[in-house]
Amino acid sequence: MTGADPSVVLCWEGDPSYIAPLRLSSRQVTIGLRYASSANALDCPDAPDILVAPGQYDLQATLIKAGWAEQPDLIVVWSSALRANLPVNLGAFRCPKLLICGDTHHMQRPIGFMLDYARSEPFDAVASAYDRQHLHWFLAAGFENCAWLPGITVQHVPMPWRVHRDDQVVFVGQTGAMHAWRQSLLKGIAAAGVPLLAGQATRSQAAELFSQSLVSFNGSLNGDLNMRVFEVLSAGGFLLTDRLSPQAGLEWLLRPGVDCETYRDAAELLDKIAFYRRSPMAALRIAEQGAATYQREHLACSRITLLRRWLLDGMLPDWCNPRHDLRLATSRAAAGQIPLRVALYEMVQESQRARREISVLISPGWPVAAVMDLADLVRTQVSVIGPNPALCAALAAASISGQVAMVEIARAMERDWDIVLTTTADAASEPWRRRGRRVVFADFAGG
Repeated sequence: MTGADPSVVLCWEGDPSYIAPLRLSSRQVTIGLRYASSANALDCPDAPDILVAPGQYDLQATLIKAGWAEQPDLIVVWSSALRANLPVNLGAFRCPKLLICGDTHHMQRPIGFMLDYARSEPFDAVASAYDRQHLHWFLAAGFENCAWLPGITVQHVPMPWRVHRDDQVVFVGQTGAMHAWRQSLLKGIAAAGVPLLAGQATRSQAAELFSQSLVSFNGSLNGDLNMRVFEVLSAGGFLLTDRLSPQAGLEWLLRPGVDCETYRDAAELLDKIAFYRRSPMAALRIAEQGAATYQREHLACSRITLLRRWLLDGMLPDWCNPRHDLRLATSRAAAGQIPLRVALYEMVQESQRARREISVLISPGWPVAAVMDLADLVRTQVSVIGPNPALCAALAAASISGQVAMVEIARAMERDWDIVLTTTADAASEPWRRRGRRVVFADFAGG
């Protein structure tokens, strides 16, 4: 769309004092939520134009009541399973309507709820900023126009380059009960005698800490590509972050060992911290390259330009097209089972969030699509009773053979499993169930 800035309506879910609303146009009206906490939208310099109570609200009626009569060129809704920002009556507007899904890696029915909401209103497109690995669900459900917009919410706070840095690991963020994996890793760092500074800070304070510390640690909540990845790079920090699944997309954006460093588990994390404390210049080289890559390729303003060109001009760069997830064809073929598949995936995903790692054993007869669904759960060891040549061929075709293991019955009986998945009620025919701490039965034939 050329010429004047488009007229945009943004329906924003987050507290603006924590994550500022996207600024998509100079001709924009932002609808935000009226929070009861002290961190209020009114304390934010870029406060919403209209405040509504959390929950469902009629978008047309809200705009009319506020005296905003202009016909928008674009409507963008940021929503999640918090169920706090649910504008309805979007069909009253003739412009493109985008749903940006917030966190789908935790909360109650995070994917299923967003699928339900997306179907309930006439959205033309769906995007995700943090969970690229979940966009195949929306494509399989019939939402053909989907995109991945990583880093779009990140405020760029560049800092003076520091060659001399404090010999410490810094972490800025939440460490509460929701973050079991992160808590465990931070405790391990402290127990190893590594100087550690961890806690919460403002965005500007965090940037200062990232720039002056030798190592900036990140551990995702649950396999998501979070904002901290970009915040560290923005400040010129040396990013040491957990290795995500290929479907999550981290390595589409950054080169481990060049722009950042990654670790798989606690042992590798401590090994890499020790290495870079011995070799600080290596950490600085990576930090410098990471900052350059961020400023060249990943600034939020570039993502906003991308969003506008996608929705208003129909131009979407190939790298942010989620069709690169090779599970998609199989997922679409099993679209009739999406409600059950999503529910099972969310159950395992939540189990992963609550623990450092989990093991899942899948019995024969489990649908191929439902096996593939679990492959992107990076801290979940997914194993299937074999041999199963057909499944092996399907996994290879989707390039996920390395994310799902085959195990013979005898080997499956030698250990315990956190979850056993099965389609049969006949326990006698599946002796490995006795080694499962939890057995989950699913009737795919019944939908």
